[in-house]
Amino acid sequence: MVNTIDSDGSGFLDFSEFMALATEKNLLVTKDNLKKAFESLDIDKNGSLSIAELEQAFGTSGHKKTKKFWMEFIKEIDEDGSGEVEFEEFFEGMKKLAGK
Repeated sequence: MVNTIDSDGSGFLDFSEFMALATEKNLLVTKDNLKKAFESLDIDKNGSLSIAELEQAFGTSGHKKTKKFWMEFIKEIDEDGSGEVEFEEFFEGMKKLAGK
């Protein structure tokens, strides 16, 4: 699945590739697939995604996003206002993004 969407051939998904994958309904938007994606992004394994984790996960590409971008991204899907994204928030946010 990663090789299919890794458009620059880096072996890693940058944020734009991840979002393209997230919107490909038949490839990613299942609870199991999103759980695996979430777990791979949750570097400290505390059950939530922080700005630092998102920056680290997606910061290796030439499409690095600013801290402001990640703050706005989290704010958009952070239903409980914790400043981090838990799995259910991530799952619902990705479903909305994919139009499901």
